[in-house]
Amino acid sequence: MGIQTEIIKDIIDCEGDYVICMKKKQPLLFDEFADQFNYAQRQLMENTSSLGEMWSYTQDEKKEHGRFTRRTTLVCHELHWMNQEIRSN
Repeated sequence: MGIQTEIIKDIIDCEGDYVICMKKKQPLLFDEFADQFNYAQRQLMENTSSLGEMWSYTQDEKKEHGRFTRRTTLVCHELHWMNQEIRSN
């Protein structure tokens, strides 16, 4: 994760945006993210406006070539909720 950490730091320093994958190789980190996204999904089921500014949500539905496709994107814009000990590993 050290290389990824440096790359992400460079992106942030240049004021860029990024998306990273979560893997179960770091179970504490993975579980913490899963808990937060599950919480956001429960909030979303109640009301999309309840997500606040920390989250954004989009859903795209298309019917093409006889197929129906639904893509859902849930984005967390802040990581202040994250345990710093887990985050730094």
